Amino acid sequence: MKKLLALLLAAGMVMGTGALTVSAFDEDDYDNLDFFEVKETNETLCPGQDYYFETDWEGSPIDDDFFEYYKVSVSVSSDDDDVSSSAVRRRVEKAEFVKNEETGEYFFHFRASMSFSYLENLDAHIMVLAKDKENTDKRSWYEFDLTIGYSDGEISEVVDDSQYNVDNSNPAIEFDEDLKLCRLDFEDGSYYTLRLSTATKFNFGYTNVANQFIVQANPKASLYFLSFYARPRFANEDVFKFKAPADKKYLYEIKQDNTLVLLSEDNNNGYFGFTTRNLGSYVASDLPLRSASTSEGIYSNAAQVSTPSSSASSAPAGSAAALQGIITRNFSNRFVLVSNGTEYGTIDQAATYSVSVSLEGMDAANLYLYTYDGANNRLIQSPNRPKVGADGRLTFTTNTKGYYVVSSGTLAK
Repeated sequence: MKKLLALLLAAGMVMGTGALTVSAFDEDDYDNLDFFEVKETNETLCPGQDYYFETDWEGSPIDDDFFEYYKVSVSVSSDDDDVSSSAVRRRVEKAEFVKNEETGEYFFHFRASMSFSYLENLDAHIMVLAKDKENTDKRSWYEFDLTIGYSDGEISEVVDDSQYNVDNSNPAIEFDEDLKLCRLDFEDGSYYTLRLSTATKFNFGYTNVANQFIVQANPKASLYFLSFYARPRFANEDVFKFKAPADKKYLYEIKQDNTLVLLSEDNNNGYFGFTTRNLGSYVASDLPLRSASTSEGIYSNAAQVSTPSSSASSAPAGSAAALQGIITRNFSNRFVLVSNGTEYGTIDQAATYSVSVSLEGMDAANLYLYTYDGANNRLIQSPNRPKVGADGRLTFTTNTKGYYVVSSGTLAK
């Protein structure tokens, strides 16, 4: 199977949020030569999760030759008269081609933002246009819609019983204001005991569609997925019982950029149990999975790496300066560099660090933590977000050592 462990952005082919546009050409003036496609899904997609769709170019995956012969652009718009194209583009963080450096194949990468809520699901209309570089009259385009699941949706009914079977075709629920406790039973056998407070409306829609990035990064593992695409969040932590096949021994939560956090290694008669105040995306496995939160990252943000615009104290000057130069050349974010030693590695137990650094020009409420893996020249994003305390010191928790990069926002090319 293909491995996406070294999935890297293809230079010149990245269409980030700022580059997403509405198609500017008139399709009626051209014939669609129809020689490539993106093998998209028709499932509802979860905000904040990365999706990688296979591509086809005349019977084979898209490769470097495709971009050598054709000028390629990606546009995102709306097909809904009630939703503007600009509103859709604000909710789409990634719509781009990325290359698997191990195989040379290109995938179409899509991610919707977690920063928005919406009254109902949102359709993003994607158009990929390829123009022959030598004869611009020769064009092909591929259009498709991707459905993003958001927070509420149309309320199906008001629930006033202490136990309720969630209908995944009508998952938006309102609870009676006098109801204080309700066990929610899902169609796959999982259930969640919810203590209610002021919020009474939630969307419990979910999908079992496989996250292909994690599947291909762990080709020997047998996996089972469950993702709540609206990511409902509650006032209290309560027990979620995750129903999984008997052969599954490990349960992970899937975080943004496909990092994995181990939740449980105890499959008790087909159920993993854990407490949570929000329902997100999960994967159960018969084998330990590769993840930035346990042993090593399954996602690489860049083919090359660099270093910060202002650095913390303890990093050796020469190596830190080299890393700073790499990051500056590759990413547009402001960042700081901190270190616990100079060599990347993992530690047995996560540790919390507090350092005094200048965060001038950085958004202190939107910080992300990466560890630099020098042997593989990559940055591994941590599922734990750095914070700034009342004393102004930067605090973060990690189970890795070496150089840490703290960026303002997720790293962007």
